Amino acid sequence: MEAKHLDLNPWWLHNLLAFPSKKTIEAFVKYNKTSRKYESITVTKTSGSELASGSSSTNPNSAYHLDSDAIYRNGWECSHVKVTNDAFVQVVSVFAIGFTKHFDSQTGGDISITNSNSNFGQLALSSYGFRNEAFSKDDSAFITSIITPRAIVSEKSLVDWQSFDVGLTTSVGISSHLYLYGFTEKTDLPPVVVQAYRVGAKVDDKIFVSANGNTYSASINMVDNFINNVAYGSNVSVKEYRVVSGPSGSPSNILNIGTHI
Repeated sequence: MEAKHLDLNPWWLHNLLAFPSKKTIEAFVKYNKTSRKYESITVTKTSGSELASGSSSTNPNSAYHLDSDAIYRNGWECSHVKVTNDAFVQVVSVFAIGFTKHFDSQTGGDISITNSNSNFGQLALSSYGFRNEAFSKDDSAFITSIITPRAIVSEKSLVDWQSFDVGLTTSVGISSHLYLYGFTEKTDLPPVVVQAYRVGAKVDDKIFVSANGNTYSASINMVDNFINNVAYGSNVSVKEYRVVSGPSGSPSNILNIGTHI
């Protein structure tokens, strides 16, 4: 685009859209990790009434235009909106579909994109090169320091959850069970997400209670079984089930799953 300023809107931009046809169906290649080469369909000239019949590959293994791992072959790259040579383009409500580069800025091209999207292409945003003259706001910056990557260290947090029913817990025996205050029915489920934390999701997650100046703790376990209306469990955070035997005989697609570990 040679213009220094251009506004694109959907009322006439649909005339610029192009979708893969026989002209571009050979444009895609796919990398073969075994041979370390790019595989492609042989380029043949097709015109007239033959375009429709040859619009796609009849071999599913070479339908590269439908393969998300395929890319455009060298020399066949295309752009939906391409801005070069310090030009400025304001893009509003533009749907870029199926191009190598959907919004392509080169040699100082400036693109202002609003309410637009990128679908089924190779690169949504691409930029290459630079302006001959820097913007005034970019011409006064300087580097003060370089911060090297730092390790992310997790920190433990104490989150208030629920109050315990002191009277009921004391009558039953605090060494046996703890009862939540206000939850008297099986259908009364306590909240599992508190202050953006999921109770029991952390490995070795614990619950704490303060009483008589002392702090007591217990592991938060997943329920394995109910006996006499009492929940029992020993697994924390995650359960694992392993296959103890695979398919046998023909036909058979049954996997035997053992108890969780």
